[in-house]
Amino acid sequence: MEAPMTLQLKRPANMRLDMEFQGQSVVQGYDGETAWMINPFTGGADAQKMGEDEAEGMKEGSDLD
Repeated sequence: MEAPMTLQLKRPANMRLDMEFQGQSVVQGYDGETAWMINPFTGGADAQKMGEDEAEGMKEGSDLD
């Protein structure tokens, strides 16, 4: 199984992850305040705000320093 992905980081705390899986695109992002995702596997094609635990992981992952 392949799942190519692209990760973009930008200071001070921005992150975007694009992943292709089974012909679908999954996108996760963090803008320094809000973590969001577009995940067609959970029934949505629109951006949805992540839960507190997921958002904390995105916050930690976006810290380049």
